[in-house]
Amino acid sequence: MLVGAMLTALAHSSNQQRGRVEEMNERTDADKIATFAGGCFWCVEADFEKVKGVTEVISGYSGGQVDNPS
Repeated sequence: MLVGAMLTALAHSSNQQRGRVEEMNERTDADKIATFAGGCFWCVEADFEKVKGVTEVISGYSGGQVDNPS
């Protein structure tokens, strides 16, 4: 049951991630994008969300939008 819940959550987050990446492509010149690598990306994401001036934080795999990236 736990595995099923985890798979459902992962599938849902994958669809959200794809939409968020498309939104990044629509940014204006006033917006700046920085890319960082980290271990547990949820922990790193939480830290960057606290930084003044950061308007959005997106986590993902370095392989991009591919099936089974890890």
